Amino acid sequence: MNIITTCPKCWEDTGAYKYLKNLEFVYKTKHIPWEELRAVDVDLLITCGIGEVDLLKLKRQKVKIGVLFCSPLAQAHIVPTSSNGDLDSLLRYVNMLKSGDIDYIFLASEQLSKIFNNEKIIYLPAPLYWEEGTDLSNIENRKGLCFFGTMDSHKNLANMFGAVKYSGIGDPFIITGTEKVSMCEFFSNLFDMKNIIVYPRLSKQQLLDTMSKVKLSLQIGFSESFNYTTWECSMLQIPSITSLCIFWYVNDPILRKFCGVENLDNFILIGEKIRKVYFDPVLYKDLCVLSQNAAVSIMKENNQMISEILEKS
Repeated sequence: MNIITTCPKCWEDTGAYKYLKNLEFVYKTKHIPWEELRAVDVDLLITCGIGEVDLLKLKRQKVKIGVLFCSPLAQAHIVPTSSNGDLDSLLRYVNMLKSGDIDYIFLASEQLSKIFNNEKIIYLPAPLYWEEGTDLSNIENRKGLCFFGTMDSHKNLANMFGAVKYSGIGDPFIITGTEKVSMCEFFSNLFDMKNIIVYPRLSKQQLLDTMSKVKLSLQIGFSESFNYTTWECSMLQIPSITSLCIFWYVNDPILRKFCGVENLDNFILIGEKIRKVYFDPVLYKDLCVLSQNAAVSIMKENNQMISEILEKS
């Protein structure tokens, strides 16, 4: 099947963009930025971030259109992308599907897809691509903690900073994105944390190089559809302390026991988990291997499912 994906260039730092771009490697689609898209002659066009008027114009070109919607239900309430929020956008897509103005809605959340029970509203798991050859730094040389993610409320950042402070780890706590400088300064002042380092936003390869040198990743948000950062860290054999929302990671019982966080409001217990993993060398090496195994397993599972889904569309 001949498929093109498209979204505005300003979406290129988002999870939605990673979905669309990674489909090139998983299913041999072609991604074209919305600003560069001209006449469309394909079997299916998968879009994200495109307004209704433009979707209607595309439909007049006699092409099947699928809209990608990435937010889980909880995030959709609190991460607005329009004046009314994500769920308002989803309602408009559902109405367009009913009227025949689009052909599919692809959802990143399997739970959300089950609510609709509609064969045209389809769960599309995260497409995963890993380029071989990325350096794995020596485990003994790794140092510090990291958080690579957004400042959105569902990321549970106050408890994350509290947990890092309680852990007593003074090695660098690396965070990316200069938009986070004022937030990091606040928590540095509040908790007297002198180990927070804010990097500018990094290119993909720079990010992977930075990840590979860090010892432990933190992702304790209460709502996730997949979480690419945890997956990338896992492929580099970097364990993560995560919420149970990152289902594919905590499916492994040992990862769940030592890395999974059940009470996301208890930064004391989270800090103790961080400290245990960080300072126990035998446990740490085991978790490195199990993390990569979990990432490879979900990559194979997701990519196989994607091929089956798109072949039927």
